[in-house]
Formats: sequence, structure tokens, C-alpha cells
Amino acid sequence: MQMLDGALVEPDAAGCCAGVGGSGPGGYQPCASAPTTSGLIYVAATDEALHAFTCDRHAVVLRLPRPLTDDDLDELARRASAGRRARSPS
Repeated sequence: MQMLDGALVEPDAAGCCAGVGGSGPGGYQPCASAPTTSGLIYVAATDEALHAFTCDRHAVVLRLPRPLTDDDLDELARRASAGRRARSPS
């Protein structure tokens, strides 16, 4: 996770990219709400605009937010699948 304008975010998340208070590293964990919005997160340190997803509550962290499309749902499924493969024992 990284800080973006004071908000903790994980742009590559397979769900809502926002971090919330909890028991994860640094006292934060990913938001568990289902994503409803797609948009961009601009990372000034690397001058990158990254495609990310959020729930309704966290949509304010996105630039150019819009409702999810079928392509977005495919991307979320791809990210979830990649995350499962990364966690699977070899």
C-alpha cells in the first residue's frame, strides 16, 4: 500500500483499493467492500496514472471515476485470479 494525498491505497487491488483502519501492517488493511467504481490514481512520485477500483464510499480517491464496465469486471477477475496464484503453495 502507498499514501496518496493522505489516503492509503493499493492500486493493483482486486477490489476496493482504499485502505482502512484495522489490524493489517501499519494498522491498515484493504477495504472489504465490493468495488462499484473505476478510475485512475495519479502517483506523483512516479508520474504514473494507474487504473484502480473503489467502493462507493472511497470513490473520492479516484480521478475520472465512472461506473464499472464489463471490461472492468474482467480486470477485477484477472487480478483476483493472479492474487490466488501468487498465494498458492508451489
